[in-house]
Amino acid sequence: MYLDENGDYPLTDISFGLTTDGGEYYQSLGNSETVTRGIITTAYTGLGLPWYSWNQLVNLIYRSSENVANSLVCSGPSNTPEPGCKLTENCASYTDLWDYNLKILFNDGVDIVTNVPIGVFAEDDLASSTCKLHINALNQTDE
Repeated sequence: MYLDENGDYPLTDISFGLTTDGGEYYQSLGNSETVTRGIITTAYTGLGLPWYSWNQLVNLIYRSSENVANSLVCSGPSNTPEPGCKLTENCASYTDLWDYNLKILFNDGVDIVTNVPIGVFAEDDLASSTCKLHINALNQTDE
């Protein structure tokens, strides 16, 4: 992996899924015409995705388990004061979701793959006893 001139890590694909003893099961974010591309930067807390990819990821998270489907609440970037997603109970209540991860592909002439557990984007909100997911849709004009 390399840093670009802005100090960011360019990536070429993001997929959501899980790895089991039986194999890997991942869905690429994006559509058949484009693949979600982006950067990893230390100047942003959590994960910001283009609107289409964010919707797709939220749908995949929703379908990860019945427990998650019954608890997931999300709002887009124009919703204030808190756009993003949360689960209605504390994070420890969703152990089935923490088996999932994002597979991120970097390419600097050689493919480098890393798996990032979806749980790294989760944080207990002690004031509301909910689990905040730092996964946000970027505004339509954000790139």
